[in-house]
Amino acid sequence: ASLTKLVTAIVAKRYMSSDDKIIISKKITATYGSTAGFKVGETYRVKDLLYPLLMVSSNDAAEALADKYGREKFILNMNDFTQSIGAYRTYFKDPSGLSKDNISTAEDLVTIIDWIYKNEPEIIEITKMKSKTVRSHTWINPTHFLSWSYYLGGKNGYTPEANRTSVSLFSLGKSHNPYAVVVLGSNSRDNDVTKLIRKVKD
Repeated sequence: ASLTKLVTAIVAKRYMSSDDKIIISKKITATYGSTAGFKVGETYRVKDLLYPLLMVSSNDAAEALADKYGREKFILNMNDFTQSIGAYRTYFKDPSGLSKDNISTAEDLVTIIDWIYKNEPEIIEITKMKSKTVRSHTWINPTHFLSWSYYLGGKNGYTPEANRTSVSLFSLGKSHNPYAVVVLGSNSRDNDVTKLIRKVKD
């Protein structure tokens, strides 16, 4: 599901200039799950689109980034990236996570978020921002863990096929080591995450 967008952000940062300008088209605003509230004709930089992508899980931001770069090549780079870091059972068919053909495993998602934490920490920082305003748009992060001092960041997702999903980082234990908590196919995502955290604490 929308955990896909972590890799979308990586590819955008690696292969696109952060100041490249993207004009929002009618096709982009017609994307299902257009949570960013874009209007046709608005212009954004690549780095601007990372905020709605990661904070409010904007499918339209994901498609706008992929469309600007070349959608097929963008998705190819997503798959090449996960293979290059050892997430061998992960495959993407689209940049947003809407496709039921986007697949991964708990182990692969730990590999991916660990790589991001060590190599692209800015992506993790965006996921734990409470709000961000770019010109006339303000995006409010709905993640419930933002007030927790030991929440380091992460991403939630949902599709009917995947149910509720989550990959998050928490600083736990006396040494405050980062722990990745992955929940897939959940009916009660936040409760499941909390139960797993308790196991580590106990």
